[in-house]
Amino acid sequence: MKHLIISLLLFVTVSYATIINVPADYATIQAGIDAAINGDTVLVLAGTYVENINYNGKNIAVIGENRETTIIDGDSSGSVVTFENGEDSTSVLSGFTITNGWSKKGGGIYCENSSPSLLSLIISENTVNFWDSAGGKGGGIYCSNSIPILSHISIADNYAFCDEGDGRGAGIFCENNSNLQINNVSISGNTALYQGGGVYIENSNLILMNCILWNDLPDEIFVSSGSLTVDYSNILGGWTGSGNINADPLFCDPDSGDYTLAENSPCIGSGENGANMGAFDEGCAAILSTYTDAIPFQYVIHQNYPNPFNPITTLRYDLPEDGLVNITIYDMLGREVRTLVNTTQDAGFKSVIWNATNDYGKPVSAGVYLYKIQAGEFVQTRKMVLLK
Repeated sequence: MKHLIISLLLFVTVSYATIINVPADYATIQAGIDAAINGDTVLVLAGTYVENINYNGKNIAVIGENRETTIIDGDSSGSVVTFENGEDSTSVLSGFTITNGWSKKGGGIYCENSSPSLLSLIISENTVNFWDSAGGKGGGIYCSNSIPILSHISIADNYAFCDEGDGRGAGIFCENNSNLQINNVSISGNTALYQGGGVYIENSNLILMNCILWNDLPDEIFVSSGSLTVDYSNILGGWTGSGNINADPLFCDPDSGDYTLAENSPCIGSGENGANMGAFDEGCAAILSTYTDAIPFQYVIHQNYPNPFNPITTLRYDLPEDGLVNITIYDMLGREVRTLVNTTQDAGFKSVIWNATNDYGKPVSAGVYLYKIQAGEFVQTRKMVLLK
């Protein structure tokens, strides 16, 4: 009898839930959300949807056809996805690429006083920027007084900055008693001008399991206050905890946004109970690690990325031997604008950030600039474009 009652309850619940299809039933995702009630599901076909969506307190599931091909583009006009009205864990976002958000907090996803389930997502190329000394918070995800669940998410190539040189938590920023459970998340290539390139924690608690944090600038993790537990994860520079490693994850092609793992990645099978670490499984054949297996065989200064840019960009360069390195930026009249590096460095693969300011910390005007590296007898110059 008990099982019969449970079955009937489940039948009644499912019977009253509605599946809303986008774009068949509604042209936009937000229109589908607006039409839904608690318990409904909004299914979204592959495609690019230029909009900013808000769950508006509804505990519904919004599910994209495929996270690689179902894209929500925020059009640089605010957070791409917003949870701010008490949504609980039955409020689901899954199967999307979240990109091109631009706001003061939470360029990709803004979460306040809510606890949604964020699953199988790609969160990339979102920006937070606050034009005063407070700085932008959470290029990929911002959480305040929230308890979200994050699983199988790639958070990559997001930015956090401001005109005063601040900017924190380019990947994830959490504050105000947030508690995050983060499983199989890859956080890589994010850039904050101040602290917490990967993750910034303030008065909050995070648990990371089976995660990868790699190549975030200026650091992978910054804990201002609160607590962080990390187990069975790959953290650049290492981190205390059970099963953690510090080894090049061997992403297949991170420069092109491919964060799947090479077949010889140390993250395959190294997670808890033999699981893989990170958001993706194997995606390419074995490759050589430039982090542990090799050093550069020649001097190179790579093209900055992004280019054009506004107002931050990353300059990467290769040093085959130890030595004095100078990297200087000039305007097109040959006037010196900024000295980025002037020190002795060890051989290796290097990078430095320019935030479009001069040696006095003042913003420079839009235009074409030159950057020159000099290391020993090696000298090379490239161009970059600042847009405003």
